[in-house]
Amino acid sequence: MDKPILRLTGKWLATLLLAVIFLWALPPFFRGIQSIGSFVPLAFSAGTLLFLWNRPLREKIRGRRWSRNLWRIALVLYFAGIACFGVLLCMLLGAETNRPGEEDRTVVVLGCQVRGETPSLMLEKRLQVAYAYLEAHPDAPCVVSGGQGPGEAISEAEAMYRWLVERGIEPGRIYLESASTSTAENLRYSAAVIREEGLPTDVAVATDGFHQWRGGCYAAENDLSAAALPAKTPWYLLECYYVREVLAAAKTLVLG
Repeated sequence: MDKPILRLTGKWLATLLLAVIFLWALPPFFRGIQSIGSFVPLAFSAGTLLFLWNRPLREKIRGRRWSRNLWRIALVLYFAGIACFGVLLCMLLGAETNRPGEEDRTVVVLGCQVRGETPSLMLEKRLQVAYAYLEAHPDAPCVVSGGQGPGEAISEAEAMYRWLVERGIEPGRIYLESASTSTAENLRYSAAVIREEGLPTDVAVATDGFHQWRGGCYAAENDLSAAALPAKTPWYLLECYYVREVLAAAKTLVLG
């Protein structure tokens, strides 16, 4: 196949991929979610497409020596950024595979938005995997972790407690941690509850798959041995939350 045809085919395949990235970033906006996890894919795909199909711009860059050198540097940074993103994404995906064994662990359910007194869809998905584990391990305790945020009539921990009890989990197995406002605090305060109550320090973290890596990191910081209970994230939110979580993981690795 001739080089021009190969180049054009590659260009159209790249365009198709970038269009998918762009369109996949839109659904969260329609659900009222304005996140850096959507803004970054939109900017990345739109900017790459603009350069890919703007021939006058490319020729202008090639026509000046200083801009050519600057462009080479930008290109190196561009592909290095993509490579780093890929490595971090693989790291997040790998954390999801660290499933618990047959032993009883303390289930730690990480909080998510509550609408009034009702768990949001994502929080309910987390509760579903926690419930399945607690049903399969009748002696395992559970810590529900999450404070009360804007628009929430009760704490996230209280909403999770009610959800589990309504489905038959014994109230005595569930411990509430209602002060945390972040993932780091979820695990720090849950670790304090676990030690105060003498619960197993081997934990199973019930949260979305993309969230498992950071959950495991913060668990280790608090001397907890974590396994993953990954909840299923709605497909239309996957890109948004994985991109956001990759950025959060990078921040955690650089700043701690």
